[in-house]
Amino acid sequence: MERKEFELKVIEKRKEATDAVTLKFEVPESLKSEMKSKAGQFIGVTADIAGESVHRSYSLSSGPDETNLEISIKKVPQGKMSTYLVERLAVGETLKVVPPTGHFYKEHEAKRHHIMFAAGSGVTPMLSILKFLKNIKPDEQASLFYWNQTQESSMFLKDLLERSKDPKFNLFLGFTKEKPEMEEAVFFNRCNPTDLKDCFYKWSVSIDMPVFYLCGPEDFMDGIEFFLGTKGYDPSQIRRESFNLAAAAEVVALKEERGDGPMYIGDKSQLSEEEGGVCEAVLDGDVISVSPNKDETILEAFLRDGESPPYSCMEGTCIACQCKVVEGLVEMPKDSFMTEEDINDGLILSCQAMIRSKKVKVDFDDY
Repeated sequence: MERKEFELKVIEKRKEATDAVTLKFEVPESLKSEMKSKAGQFIGVTADIAGESVHRSYSLSSGPDETNLEISIKKVPQGKMSTYLVERLAVGETLKVVPPTGHFYKEHEAKRHHIMFAAGSGVTPMLSILKFLKNIKPDEQASLFYWNQTQESSMFLKDLLERSKDPKFNLFLGFTKEKPEMEEAVFFNRCNPTDLKDCFYKWSVSIDMPVFYLCGPEDFMDGIEFFLGTKGYDPSQIRRESFNLAAAAEVVALKEERGDGPMYIGDKSQLSEEEGGVCEAVLDGDVISVSPNKDETILEAFLRDGESPPYSCMEGTCIACQCKVVEGLVEMPKDSFMTEEDINDGLILSCQAMIRSKKVKVDFDDY
């Protein structure tokens, strides 16, 4: 009952900033389809560290059209995996890698202004999206508001400055511990409401409908999302990326907002009080089925049956196991961090969802 993961060789390791590196994985021809990525996705990485198998998720900094995969990691104090990858892992060694997943970037039919807010290593998925936009949608505008302590601690700074020569990309930098004399440096403190008002004036001149991407510490993203709400932007226009568990207060707030009673997703007319049932899933073009036990999640049931659906954290925070309910009814916990838009679209996290009808069908491939 192992997750679907493959051994990939590290063929390049380069310094990006203070205590930060980029790792390039060689993707052999036989795994090209398995490792195909989309803009802003992440991969799961497993390493054997002092006899312990350690697993973490890292955003891709490579673009979807690149031959190999790249992740960029900043060392976290006391971080077992990040310290190992930054300080000890050598070129030529291999790591177990779970194929790319995630839905940070969302395709839109109409032209968009892509407005990005990042702090520290939160810029990593933004770079992946910027590469995609440059190559696939070169006529769409992008603006990045990026906070760091210093220039030395800023990942991809040289790359971003070079990209800012493109009239379709606007770069605005914030530094909390220095005031460099550079045109792009416009903020000299932590992100705050005054800075956000200034940001608003900078992006609101665009006539294209904005979509917002947020990645960084939870309080950083919370403040920006609150500000965007005061400006009348709909939650469906805001995309967040985080691998951290939410604070307890946020969980309580979500429960209160969603009211009393179970949170059902799917066809409520099919609610069954009887135990048992069947869950079918479309996975990699095949249809597989399992009969979950009482209070067993869909993911747990498929893993028990020896199948290999996508997953990573198993805690409802990384969305690697996301799928869509196309038939039947499931129940999700009220503290799930799925957005209301996701829920309305029938999207669920299989690591949290339990079937609540005699038959449920979910799709991991097309949603």
